[in-house]
Amino acid sequence: MKHVWLTASLLGFTLAAPASFSDLPEGLLAQQVAVVVEAGWMQGYPDGTFRGGENLNRYQLAAALGRVLQEMGVEPKPVPFADVPEGHWVREPLGRALAWDLLSGHPDGSFKGGETLTRAQLAQVLAKLAERLGIEGTSPLPWDLPKGHWAAPAVQKVVGLGLMDLNPDGSFGANAPVNRYQLAKALAALRTHLQKKP
Repeated sequence: MKHVWLTASLLGFTLAAPASFSDLPEGLLAQQVAVVVEAGWMQGYPDGTFRGGENLNRYQLAAALGRVLQEMGVEPKPVPFADVPEGHWVREPLGRALAWDLLSGHPDGSFKGGETLTRAQLAQVLAKLAERLGIEGTSPLPWDLPKGHWAAPAVQKVVGLGLMDLNPDGSFGANAPVNRYQLAKALAALRTHLQKKP
């Protein structure tokens, strides 16, 4: 099988990431992963796997957002978090995400990049990104999300744009963890929206 090879930086070292991975199921999911990997927005691991079922953490989200924004020419903002010191592998992409106010730290001044993201948190970030890019969409509120929930407007936006899906029972599952496949789907859909913009 012919692979498209991309050079990218992950966890501080450079690796070549194939556009198809040994652990990807065939079908739409593999196509979505290929779109974002070939765009340089996400990447796999040195052993040739994508590990899409793994929970997504704040470092990984910052890295992906930073790559998206780098393509758009966004300059990084200074990173103020004590736990992301000079030389940290995520510092530059995180700085780009901070420049667009897509991510923030904790009240104690830390970033806590190893924390797993929830679906509500990812929805909030993706909705902010879509707004900055001028991409509009909305959907009815899922039955399990109260109207006053802090993430309700973001969920309506990202579901309406096809960046995130509801569960088979029509729920959103705001507190459920997000995995790498779900971020790949969101970024692939975002790329499609961007390509359609005049």
